[in-house]
Amino acid sequence: PYHGSGWKLEVYGREGTLVVTSDGSPSTNGARLQGGKGDVSELEDIEIPARHTWIPDSVPQGAPFNIAQLWSRFADAIRSGERVEPDFDTAVQRHKLLDAILRSSDTGQAQAP
Repeated sequence: PYHGSGWKLEVYGREGTLVVTSDGSPSTNGARLQGGKGDVSELEDIEIPARHTWIPDSVPQGAPFNIAQLWSRFADAIRSGERVEPDFDTAVQRHKLLDAILRSSDTGQAQAP
């Protein structure tokens, strides 16, 4: 049997740290976002602002919430004629960023995407 510790993403920057954790996949189990700035020794929970929620509070967290958020934005884009985000161009940008992160890790120097 698998007794994994879940999922964790840590981002360290010049001004602080961000940590995202989940009991499993964040897309199905939801996630906890924490951060700390400067010399603060303890990470603090960061609440996602309400302006980033487009669905009713009655939708359960985890996979139902994430899928409902996606479909809500998709429907808004169809109605408004705007781009759907994320799209293929967004994926390309993210992959360039990931490549820069790998180069930075390999060289020990800051890299531009």
